[in-house]
Amino acid sequence: MKNLETYLLLILTTILYGHHFWSDKFLIPFLNWGPNNQLRGLQESLILAIKLNRTLCVPFFFKHFTDLSLSDGEEHLVIPRFRIDVRKIHELITTCDVHEIAGNCGGKVDSLLIGRDICSGDIWRTTEETRKRLGLEAFMEEESCRGVKGLPTYPEEKKIVRTLSSDKKWLEEYYPGDERCAVIAYPYTLFPNFHGQIERFLRNRKGAQGEISDFDAEIFSDVINYVARPQFMRALVDDFVKEKLFEGRFIALHYRFDDVDYLSRCSTEDPYKICDDLMKMKGNMTESAEIFVNYLEKLRSEDVPIKAVYLASPPQEVQINFSIKDALRRRFPNQQVVFLDSKDIEPFYNRLANVPTGLKGDVMSSIEQEVCLRARVFLRARPSSWSSNVHIQRVADPETRKFVKDDRLLLDVLTGKST
Repeated sequence: MKNLETYLLLILTTILYGHHFWSDKFLIPFLNWGPNNQLRGLQESLILAIKLNRTLCVPFFFKHFTDLSLSDGEEHLVIPRFRIDVRKIHELITTCDVHEIAGNCGGKVDSLLIGRDICSGDIWRTTEETRKRLGLEAFMEEESCRGVKGLPTYPEEKKIVRTLSSDKKWLEEYYPGDERCAVIAYPYTLFPNFHGQIERFLRNRKGAQGEISDFDAEIFSDVINYVARPQFMRALVDDFVKEKLFEGRFIALHYRFDDVDYLSRCSTEDPYKICDDLMKMKGNMTESAEIFVNYLEKLRSEDVPIKAVYLASPPQEVQINFSIKDALRRRFPNQQVVFLDSKDIEPFYNRLANVPTGLKGDVMSSIEQEVCLRARVFLRARPSSWSSNVHIQRVADPETRKFVKDDRLLLDVLTGKST
C-alpha cells in the first residue's frame, strides 16, 4: 500500500508541477565561467530539465581562475559533492551522477542544445576537459562550439535567440529533439532576469505579475532552495554560527572589488556606474571603515541585534579587513561587537575529513557563502555573482526572507549613500 501511495503521489506531483521523476531521457549541462556562474548555469539547467521532462545529470564544476591551487598544478575540475548537495536536488527531480553518464548514454552524446551561443579557446578547453573525464565521444566542433557533422543540434543556427521563455510549450518547440542524451552547452542567464523575477514574486513587489506566471515563479524558487551547499558545509556553519556568531545575531559583508577581477574592467566599462565610488572608497579605507561603523551603530540603535561582524573577501583583499577591525576596536573597546573572518573558520574547517588539499580555497568560498546566508543583515557586493547567489538564496528561504528588507549594497554603505 505504501508503494502505491508513493507512486500516486509522484503522478500527482508530476501533473501539478511538471516535475518528471522517471525519465529515461537525460540532460547533461556543460558549464563554464566562474564558480557562481556555474551555479546559476546548474539552476537554469534544472529548470530546463523540469520543463523538458528529462533526468538531470549533475555535472563537473571548475575552480575560479584566481584559485591559488591552480598555480601548484592542482586539477581544475571539482566533483559535484564538494559544491552542492546532490541528494537534495534529487528530492526535486530525478538525477544521475557524473560516474553514471557514460553508462546511461553508451559513451556518446545524441544531441546538442545550444544555450549561450558563444565560443572561445578557453570554453573549448573546458568542454574537452569535461568530455574526456565523463568518458564521452567527441560531439562538438572546436572552431564553432557547435555539434559535429551529423549530430542533431537545436535550435537551427538562424533560430537562436539570446534569452529563453519559461513557457513549457515554447521550450519544447525551441528544443524539439527527443534523443536520449542531450548536452545543454553553456547555460547561463538564459532566462531573462531569472533571480530578479523570483525576488519580485516572493517579496510581493510591484511588477511581479505578467513577467512570469505564478506557477513558474514557484518552480524557479524551488530550484533556488533545492540547489543547496553540501550537508557537511551546512553542518560546519551550524556549529560556527552557534559558537562564534551569537546564533545568527551578526552582520555579514561581502567585499569583492579586487584589482585582479572587477577593477580591471573599470578602465573599459562601468555598467553599474560604480567605478568612481570604488576608487574613492579604496583611496581612504580608514574613512570608509568609520562610515561602516556609523551605519552599524545606527542599526543597533534601531534594535537590530548585531553582536558580530563577519567579513568575506578574497585572500588578496586584506586591507579592508584591517580597516574594519581597527574601526570596531576603537568604537567598541569592550568588544560589544566583535570581528570575524575566514581565519576564524579555520579551526572548524580543520575538523573536516576527506576534503582534498587542492580544494581548500574552493570549499572555503562556499562555506563563507553559507555563513553570509545565515546573517541577520547581509551587505552584498554588486555586481558579484557570489553576492547575487547568496542574496537570492536569502530571498527564497522563508527563514531569511524576513530579514532581507535590512540588506543593502556594501559600496553604498561604505561611501555613506545608504542610511
